[in-house]
Amino acid sequence: MAPPQHVTILGAGLSGLTAAYRLSGSCPGTRVTLLDSADRTGGWIRSTRYEVRNGEEEGEVYLESGPRSIRPKGSPGAAGMLRLIVDLGLQDDIIPIDKTHPSARNRFILRSNRLRKLGLNPFTSAISTSTMLRAAAEVWRAKRPVEGVDGHGGGDVEDDDESVYAFLSRRFGAGVTELASAGMHGIYAASLEDLSAQAVLGRVWGYEAEYGSVLRGLYRDGKSDRGRREKEEERKRWEELGELGRVRQGWAMYGLKGGLGTLTRRLEQAVRSRSNVEVRLGESVQSVELTPRGVEYQVSTPSGSFTTSHLVSSIPTPALTPLIPSLALPLNPRTTVGVVSLVFPLSPSTIHPNGFGYLIPRPPSSSHSPAHPTNPSGVLGVVFDSTALPGLDTLTNITKLTVMIGGPYYSSYIPTLPTPSSPDHLVPQALQHLRTVFPCLDGVDPIITQTALHRECIPTYTPGHVARARALQGRMKAGPWAGRLSLIGNEWKGIGLNNSIWTAETVSDALAEGQQVTGLEGM
Repeated sequence: MAPPQHVTILGAGLSGLTAAYRLSGSCPGTRVTLLDSADRTGGWIRSTRYEVRNGEEEGEVYLESGPRSIRPKGSPGAAGMLRLIVDLGLQDDIIPIDKTHPSARNRFILRSNRLRKLGLNPFTSAISTSTMLRAAAEVWRAKRPVEGVDGHGGGDVEDDDESVYAFLSRRFGAGVTELASAGMHGIYAASLEDLSAQAVLGRVWGYEAEYGSVLRGLYRDGKSDRGRREKEEERKRWEELGELGRVRQGWAMYGLKGGLGTLTRRLEQAVRSRSNVEVRLGESVQSVELTPRGVEYQVSTPSGSFTTSHLVSSIPTPALTPLIPSLALPLNPRTTVGVVSLVFPLSPSTIHPNGFGYLIPRPPSSSHSPAHPTNPSGVLGVVFDSTALPGLDTLTNITKLTVMIGGPYYSSYIPTLPTPSSPDHLVPQALQHLRTVFPCLDGVDPIITQTALHRECIPTYTPGHVARARALQGRMKAGPWAGRLSLIGNEWKGIGLNNSIWTAETVSDALAEGQQVTGLEGM
């Protein structure tokens, strides 16, 4: 089959921009229309530059209200992200953070307003000896009886999902579960009870059924035919990047000069420069009507309606559902996160230890824990921006801290905290928290304050997510939308930046080859 004649992409965040860039480049004969209801591209990525004077020194400071760093591994999209950066001419803008750097080695958990380093030293680590022993004993723990397995019925073990909380509590105990709650606060800004073990933990969740133990699976899976095949595929992806693919093996993470907004701005410039791409910002799609010739949109602009042969959506499911109600899209809840960035006129060494930052677990005493007395504002964690990604700013005698607030404290934990009506209401909460943890900040006012309240920004993959996605794929392939609709972004197959690149490029490559693709393949 030939590539579609006209592809309309909903959403001009990272995944939408990437899809437009890749598809327009590989198919110059395909018309690409990129729509976004916002007046800017980039989605949740937003980097802001400040000119700052502190004492006798002047310089630039960059603050992120969204993501700030990228991992060079852990996802099929990791190689695609670096390849995209190279293709856009941004290779020299990479700020690599070596695996031996303090921000890679020093990560903390906050307990009772005291920082505890993650590590294996039982005297200084956030991980206790009893937690380590309980985790090590997982290899001998009996696996869960599952309906459809071992003669218990006719179901499918992969569809017998459970929460991350239930899985980790059963396999590893309260200590590991508490630490994982902190990790999920930093990634999903969600409660372990609300997250699908199958969707979030992926193959790790399946190791119990396949190998009888998670630890046994971690050891054996890499030696299996599947594991060897995947390692070879990954090796080839990195080999295509040449020397950069080799060098990145020493990185723990990396950023970009000017912030991650550098990437989305360069993507926008690239797609706007192509004659087969039209970028429309500040335009909302009012309706989608399926016609024999394609998909017709009623767009809220004087240009009226236009026809397109294929629709690629990167927008949140709640926004897409009213446009195509007949598809019965499953809805996951979404979490709201407040982000407060503060710049203090002190050097980092006078405030906090050298490292990446800290996360705060929920108290492990109950499955739905209340807001802890030492965490009345529902703080999820703090990033030590000045030491987490050094080299971004030209002003050096300052400390940047980013406080993340809310998530499950606004939606799941009991008692539920009220979501602020304005992001400015988050500032006193952030300052109170920081001054409690770091008393040296008492009486010190920030020289820059930046706030954002990201409403419903991260989807929460609830138990059953994978089964619902598979059912949706079946409807997309069999119904009137077959071959006309693809889904990309963070709604289905992972929320990280690399996952956004991966879904966008997978769909774009398939469309360029004339294939029918839903974007849900492989789930």
